[in-house]
Order: sequence, then structure tokens, then C-alpha cells
Amino acid sequence: MNRTEDERKRGSLTALLQKKPGLFRLCCFYRGFLRVSVVLLCLFGTLGLLGGGAYVLLESARADSLFRARASAPVQSDTQTFLGAALLKKSLWLGSVSPNVFLLQHGGSALLHSMTNPENTPMKQLVDESVLRQEDIYAFDRDAVPPGENAIIPMNLSRHPSPGEILFSNTTAFSLDGAAYAAAPYPIDTKEVPTVLILHTHATESYAPQDAISYNPDTVKTRTSDTEANVVAVGDTLAAALSERGISVIHCRELFDAQSYPKAYETAAAAIRAYLRENPQIGYVFDVHRDALCRQNGDEIKPLTEIGGEPCAQVMLVVGTNEAGANHPHWEQNLTVAAHIQSRLTTLYSNFARPINIRSATFNEQYTKGSLLLEIGSFGNTLAEAQTAAKHLGQVIADVILGAP
Repeated sequence: MNRTEDERKRGSLTALLQKKPGLFRLCCFYRGFLRVSVVLLCLFGTLGLLGGGAYVLLESARADSLFRARASAPVQSDTQTFLGAALLKKSLWLGSVSPNVFLLQHGGSALLHSMTNPENTPMKQLVDESVLRQEDIYAFDRDAVPPGENAIIPMNLSRHPSPGEILFSNTTAFSLDGAAYAAAPYPIDTKEVPTVLILHTHATESYAPQDAISYNPDTVKTRTSDTEANVVAVGDTLAAALSERGISVIHCRELFDAQSYPKAYETAAAAIRAYLRENPQIGYVFDVHRDALCRQNGDEIKPLTEIGGEPCAQVMLVVGTNEAGANHPHWEQNLTVAAHIQSRLTTLYSNFARPINIRSATFNEQYTKGSLLLEIGSFGNTLAEAQTAAKHLGQVIADVILGAP
């Protein structure tokens, strides 16, 4: 039988390898190595695909759980947790990060701020454009902060409540159910509407300049006696919003903290008692402040949202209790009023209200069933942002006072 050319070549190669056993073993090793390599590549490729999918699912679930966090953590850690969860979730499902990614640095942690779609699909097909606009107001470039100055960082401190949901930042030992207080009968007559007293225990509290992204800790002025620039001006806006709805308002513009900051609550309490004696029709006392949210590194947090296309300071209702031992018979009625207001706030505006702050001190709220301390923005907000907040807050408070459905 005649052998083909290929068979003759294979026979020659076999004879050569038999004469050189070292070369024969090398070829066998090489052939085995190639087979094992192919098998391993297929195995690891499959595991990588499975692991990547599992990672996305697990991280998305973790982001969802962080979104719904209820712990009363300090402002800075709570904010980082929430914002980090929100951005983590978007980064997982929107695709890889482009060079335009914005990193927000906070004490060594980097929070992803903006993501893009690798397929260049129009972003509006993936995410509601209003969500993107909301994210834009939190854009911050730390590199733009001048040397020696501290940053003013915009953040969302609402914790993303569901519509009508009541969230607490509870510093007391009381176990409180927000939904129960929101469902409780309203403690003040909504037909014969009482007068509202607005005052400012810390009237000299002021706001940051317009468009400020930082402040100089050596020269900054966080207080002023100018009532056109401090929280008294914010009280004017709140009073106007209530008056426009036909609610009688008394606005006390006295600067209780101008001469003695430590005695401000004492002098304000005396003024409240005097107003109640002279105006027994007063049923609500709103003490308007602005918050101070300063990190250990000096950064000031600016609680911010957007309403109707306008930047707007976030607000926080503060409810004092009798936990510290003071005589405060009305604190649960105060909390009921706060819960009704908060429920309406979270129904109308998703990110306007921070959780209700429950405290052990009274904050002079013991004099009526409708007494609340209102934190409108922080030092990091501008006066315009605080006045926008006061306008919308006043409209919601008016709805509650008037018993609007």
C-alpha cells in the first residue's frame, strides 16, 4: 500500500522524536499545557461572568437597603451613606464611568456623582431627567476651594422618605411611631384658626453669601444684627406665606441673642409668656432658626433641594420633650402637629424635609400645643435659598392649620 506524503512526514517526525527522547517529552508537555490552558480560560471566563452578575445584584440590593436606612446617625455619616448608596446604585446599572465623572471627597471617601452610558444611549431613556437635574445641584469641585478656606458642600439630608412617610432623628429614649402621630387627631381647632407667633431665639443667625462654595474660618461672620440678612428676614417670608392664606401672624423681630447668647432661650421664654398673656388667641409658636452642620475638618454642609426649578434649603422640624425632666405637658401634641406637617411635606416634596429631630430639652415648646422649632437651612445655604424654603414651608403649614384635605 502506498503511503501519502502526509503519512511519510508524520513517520519521519515520529522517528526523529524516538531518536531524541528529550524533544519528545517537551512536545508532549507543550501539547498538554495548551489543553489545560484552554480549559482553565473557559472555566475562569464562566466564573467571571457569573461573579460579575452576582456582584451587581448584591451591590444593587445593598444600595437599596442604604436608601431606606432609618438609623439616627450623625449628619455626616448619614449623608455619606445615603448619597453613596444613591450613586452606587446608578453607577451599577447605567454603565461604566467616563472621564467626566465627578468625585466628591469627604474625609478620604470618594462619592461617585455622575455616570454615563457606554452605549451612548440618550440618558433620558435610562433615568428621569428631573433626577439628573436634582443631582446637578449637588455638584461640587473641591479643587475650586481657595487654599486656607473650608468647603461648603451641598447635600441631600432628607433620607428619601416615601410620600407621606414620617422619619425621625430621635436622640431620646422614647420609642416613637411617626405614622401613629400622623394619623392621630389634630390637637388644635382648624375652624376657629388661632394666631401664629413667629420669633427667633437666635435671631442673629445668618447665611452664606450668594454662590459661596467656601468660607475663611478666620474671617467668617456667621451672625449679624442686620434683620435683612439674618433669620428674621426668613421669618418675614414665613409670616407673609401664612398671612396670604388669611392666618393672623405676630412676628417678633427682637434679637434675643444679641446681648447674651447663653441666655437667649431664657429671654425668649419671657417674651413668649408675655405675648400669650396679651394675645390669648395664640395657638402656635414657631421659633425659626438656621442650622449649623460643620464637620470636624471644618466643611459646612448645605442641606439643599430644588423646588420649581429654584434651589431651596431643606427644613427640619425640631420637637422638644420632657425627657430631661422639664415640665412639658404638650410635647406629644407638638409632635402630632409636626407629624401632620411632615406628612404633607413629604407628600408634596420628595426631598424638602429632613427627618423630624426629637430632643430631650423643651426649646420653649411647653407653652402651646402647636409649638415647634423650625430649622430652615444651615449657615452653608444662602438667604435666597432659605427664603424659598420659608415660602414653601409656610404654604404647607397653612394647609395644616386650615385643615386642608
